[in-house]
Amino acid sequence: MQLLPETVSINAHDRQRVTHANQQVIEELAKLDIDTILEMNSDIMKANRERHKKNIAHAQRSSDQAGSPMASLITIATVDLEIIRKNPTRFEALKKFFTDPIFLWFEQRNKKDKERESREAGDPDRAEDERRKSHVLPPMVEVRRDQTTPDNPTFCHELHEAGRHFQIPLSLFTTPRLAYISANAHGLKKIKVSRLGEPNISIFDLIAILKHFGIDPKDPLDGLSFNKFHQAGRNLWLFEITRDGIQDGSGIRASWTKAHFGFWDSKPEAEALYRYWKPKEWRMREERFTYSLAFDLQDYRDEWTQTKSAADTDLKLEVIRSGSLAKPYNSPRLSGAQSSIGPSMPFPSGSKGKSGSTSCCLGCGIRGHGVGDCSSSKLLWAVLRDGRLCTPNHESRRICLAFNIYGKACKRCEDYKVCSFCGSRSHHAFAWICRDQPPL
Repeated sequence: MQLLPETVSINAHDRQRVTHANQQVIEELAKLDIDTILEMNSDIMKANRERHKKNIAHAQRSSDQAGSPMASLITIATVDLEIIRKNPTRFEALKKFFTDPIFLWFEQRNKKDKERESREAGDPDRAEDERRKSHVLPPMVEVRRDQTTPDNPTFCHELHEAGRHFQIPLSLFTTPRLAYISANAHGLKKIKVSRLGEPNISIFDLIAILKHFGIDPKDPLDGLSFNKFHQAGRNLWLFEITRDGIQDGSGIRASWTKAHFGFWDSKPEAEALYRYWKPKEWRMREERFTYSLAFDLQDYRDEWTQTKSAADTDLKLEVIRSGSLAKPYNSPRLSGAQSSIGPSMPFPSGSKGKSGSTSCCLGCGIRGHGVGDCSSSKLLWAVLRDGRLCTPNHESRRICLAFNIYGKACKRCEDYKVCSFCGSRSHHAFAWICRDQPPL
């Protein structure tokens, strides 16, 4: 009944909107009760008739003033009209506000009810048969388990309804969790949400479901291991196929989902670098849900480049802090992924008891030893506290080693970015601006 516009619905560009003047007015109209809406619609219809008369008079006699623009009616939900139709007291109290379209709608509904009652009265056996058959379920189609292919999960109606309003967390798309949700959908906690012009509906409380599974909603990894991420991505793709309604997976949602997860799966180092790129993957899905962004391969390549750069920086920091040799290094944190650090790296080499000929101290700028072996009397500006370079002032902030070596640091580093030779923030130590570089 008279759907409430959510966007501009007037075709003529020069026509002025009267009732639904702007978005704020539309939102306020949607909050009105049925009594007020009926009264306002009645007034609008009367005003429209007067406008129409003025327009006719203006067309007949150009000297007469034309009427103002016509106004549209306000939405009335069908469920509200049904309540009035079936309640004689409400009907009598409000009928003075009924417009012609509402009277016509009531007549059509009453006619259908009488026809149905007449059929049931004339053939009670048929009516009883229809009621009996209403409890009969459609035939069940049995399937055999295929041990050579993974089982496709089932997606309950409540999950689809939740997806209409919110982005469903990826962590809920693992196969065991989907099975639990489908089997216990009726008992899971729900919340009420409203849709413009429609009655409130109940959908899954996704936060409560996450808590049930012990998942932190703020976890950048979605509470998923790499293998579980792969499984959840495939299941989300199947979910989007059902939402598109195109079984070959060529729909817009399914196509984007396949490309999105396919990019990460295609990288040989994906598992080793999982903790670096997973937060980026989450953010890109969020942007897709919020802004409906199309898949852009170059954006993904840029994110992957940043991922490798962040991992490489962390790897080099590990070498610095552990005092390992300045050679190609295998990090146990990267599960076998290798990152080569060239032989001319200007940071301590060898174990703590040994010194390498190419090592250069970040404290004094002299080759032949590392920071851990440097005498406090040789330090140019920074001081050593618990084996770490710190600022000499009362704050005693830790100085960033990566910044002083490379001129930059990883995003998560909170150490102070100043030159360990002089304390300047305009350059790093191994830029050799405040001190001459020692010979090899």
